Amino acid sequence: MNKKVVGLVILLNVAASWGQPFSILGGPTEACDYSVNRFKAHSLCNKFFICDHGQFVPKDCPFSTVWNQYCPLEGVCDYATVEQLEYCQDKLYIPKFYGNILPQAYLNWTGVAPRDPSKSNPVCGYVCDNGDVLPYYAECDGTEQCSDGSDELDCALPCDQQNCILQQGCVCASTMPPGGLKVEEVPQMVLIGWEGAVRPEDLNWLENVVFATDSGKKRRRNDQTCPILGTFFTTHIYSDYRSIRDLYSQGHEIATLSISQRRDIRWWPRASVQQLEEELADHRIILQKLANVLPEDVIGARAPYLEVSNNYFTALNKNLFQWDSSMPNAGLNSLWPYTLHYKSPQVEECVVKGCPTKPFQMWEMPMINLLGRRGNICGNEVIVCGREMTSEQRTYDFLMRNFNRQYQRNRAPFPLFLGPSLFEGASEGRIKGIKRFLDELEANDNVYFVSMKQATDWMKNPQPLGSLNNLDSWNWCTLPDSDYNKRPKACEDENTIFCSYNFRLPWAQPWETAFNASFFTCNVDKCPDEYPFIGNPNGMAR
Repeated sequence: MNKKVVGLVILLNVAASWGQPFSILGGPTEACDYSVNRFKAHSLCNKFFICDHGQFVPKDCPFSTVWNQYCPLEGVCDYATVEQLEYCQDKLYIPKFYGNILPQAYLNWTGVAPRDPSKSNPVCGYVCDNGDVLPYYAECDGTEQCSDGSDELDCALPCDQQNCILQQGCVCASTMPPGGLKVEEVPQMVLIGWEGAVRPEDLNWLENVVFATDSGKKRRRNDQTCPILGTFFTTHIYSDYRSIRDLYSQGHEIATLSISQRRDIRWWPRASVQQLEEELADHRIILQKLANVLPEDVIGARAPYLEVSNNYFTALNKNLFQWDSSMPNAGLNSLWPYTLHYKSPQVEECVVKGCPTKPFQMWEMPMINLLGRRGNICGNEVIVCGREMTSEQRTYDFLMRNFNRQYQRNRAPFPLFLGPSLFEGASEGRIKGIKRFLDELEANDNVYFVSMKQATDWMKNPQPLGSLNNLDSWNWCTLPDSDYNKRPKACEDENTIFCSYNFRLPWAQPWETAFNASFFTCNVDKCPDEYPFIGNPNGMAR
């Protein structure tokens, strides 16, 4: 054979196998349908098969990862858990070429009691009534995929304006104010939110810049009456419960962002209802035990990384949560809060795959996109738009420009979501810009800083400017019998204890060590025996 032809054949063979480095020949020989069985697990943990033109083709995971098969239609290469390494220690294909690249713990890991790795990740998507398994986002997506049609039953319908009645607790999504009010009659609500753990150092910014002036001596007030309130989307890890109790005692709303806010973003939309209840509903147990926050006051939630799903909303509904704030507007037309009795218009523009397609009895508090100085969308939370706030003037301009988009259009609530990264290491100019912006809004008689609960209270009974004294939750400080005025007092030094634990996350990688999990609390006389966490929110000895 001509040398040039031989060379060409070799080159073509190399090119054909380029996408399959170190692949092992063989594997399933049966035909496959990409729409039904897209992936299949290999006998070696760091390999898998993908359906290609009707036949399964072997593929390799990147080095130091193993294959996680969620469902026939879904899987991913990811770092191995301890349980997976115990199972896979003799089922790995590791070419010598990788020897100096893989983490040593991955190469040398030895364990006991091998377990099937599928048991360490029970997440598997949507299960049809007949047992078929689909991706989590297939339920009520408009296409019947279960052979029994169960994935398209009891789906949310387009909102019926005649049957969705405000007085009955139902509100269709709209860009117009509720109750037939004109835009100029509506109070401009500003929703200050804090996302993440609450630490003692965070109180410095909250009490000296955000919720008070004059170095914390003068609390900001609405219409010169009640102090302004915000909503705190808290997590458990790294939170300080003395600080949370202080905020709660001041009247602020405490909501949940989950106990763990585990970093595996893919886990959240695939989690089962029970798993999400343990993360969200059981967070109430910890908040009550360590900060004396009443469970009935924790009525709102935000999904970690905004990864919502029908299971997420089902978990909230089952546990009587009243509102969620996890769904950003993809466009620039700001929606007013609405209920999820009918199909959400945000599903069509959903930035994640799992937006709700079933009906739920709760409020959705839409997030908005924030625009940078060049008209670009920088995010839907102030904390991710730090590049727009490099000086006092730029900070003020950025915040005021986005506020005016609401105020000068339809006056839908303006979310102002803050967090530690906005203040840590911030320039003096940024702090001054934030303070200047808040000072100006506080002086505007049409602007009211309210919590999410106060906003939903207004939505249930819309009142025009001048009649807001009809809303009890907005005038809580003037009502002696208000629930706000019955909250526990802030912690005092003499009855505060410090609890510290050497804690290792249940899903930690083999090379991830335990860390110090600690908090202050004045709500218990003795620290819990174990660090309160998922599956043991009371921290009981086991």
